Amino acid sequence: MPKTEISLQHAGELLNELMKGSIPVLGFFVSESRATASIYGFVDSISAEAGIVIARSQGMPSMSSMLSVPIGNPAGLTCKFYVENAPDEHLEMKYGDTVLIVRLNSGGTLSIFFTAKPSPK
Repeated sequence: MPKTEISLQHAGELLNELMKGSIPVLGFFVSESRATASIYGFVDSISAEAGIVIARSQGMPSMSSMLSVPIGNPAGLTCKFYVENAPDEHLEMKYGDTVLIVRLNSGGTLSIFFTAKPSPK
């Protein structure tokens, strides 16, 4: 499935679901200069001041490793958001079945990988 652009409101709802549902994610950031950073953890918070914060430990970003990506003020207004399913089973097993892509006005990209569909019983 090709990536689909989604609205700021839909992206906010999805990020809130990840945060409130304590869904494990892989955050992968690529800056405009191609520097990279990644972290396995949880979406901890979203704000204009701190941006999207992904922390290794839930509820304690100041006490754990974290990735904080500024998304502008008002939050997310200058970003573009996309959602995409994993293109193959190998990537799905390794990183999750879904990726939320945040394209920043600066040229950087934050990709948040997670599993959206329930596990088979």
